[in-house]
Amino acid sequence: MTTQAQNLLSHLTELRQRILKSILIYVVFVLVGFYFAPEIYTFITEPLRIILPEKSFFIATHPFETWISYLKVSLVAALFAALPLIIGIIWRFVSPGLYKNEKVKSLILIFAMCTLFYGGAVFGYRVILPYIFDFLIEIIKPTDIVFLPQVKDVLSFSLKMLVAFGILFELPILMTLATAFGFITPQRFFKWQGYVFVICFVVSAFLTPPDVVSQIILGIPLFILYELGMLSSAVVYKLKSPSEPS
Repeated sequence: MTTQAQNLLSHLTELRQRILKSILIYVVFVLVGFYFAPEIYTFITEPLRIILPEKSFFIATHPFETWISYLKVSLVAALFAALPLIIGIIWRFVSPGLYKNEKVKSLILIFAMCTLFYGGAVFGYRVILPYIFDFLIEIIKPTDIVFLPQVKDVLSFSLKMLVAFGILFELPILMTLATAFGFITPQRFFKWQGYVFVICFVVSAFLTPPDVVSQIILGIPLFILYELGMLSSAVVYKLKSPSEPS
């Protein structure tokens, strides 16, 4: 066996070990999450639970609905909790092939991506979900409708919103990477500002109740994220560009 083949086999073996380690970590977090699933479920559904009308409460219409909901909670909570560790395992596999400055840049990128993702989830939980649920409650208050939200539906909607906002907040990173790889320039992002401003509010109209306040609460932060991405893109573009002769 040639040296090149031995190196390839060694890398594949190490990759396999790191994948198995990542899976093991995730499984451990899932088991821990399932143990604390009732508390996690209560926490995730709190934005709706605390504003339920007096005669309203959560219901389950299937014998295994609560159990399945707890399993889903543990799977998603484990992903949120284990993600930095799994990314760290992958980074340690890739980092030996990087230069020192590349290692620093990759660590900054990973930190920024994780921070924005968790920040987006927190924003969705603390700001958007309360407004959405409050809007829905206010609609039925003048009626004789008794609001009985189903356990699985509340959970699915809340988790989807948290993940969606986590992904939306990755916008500056995507813009920066697009510039770093030469796909687009900051000048192009600047030209698109007006269109993006409108798109931000169109997106917020789909993700929030049909009232102006909710759309502003989401639309403005989305546009600020675009502005931050544009600033980061400009910095990366300047660093990439060759120095001008004096």
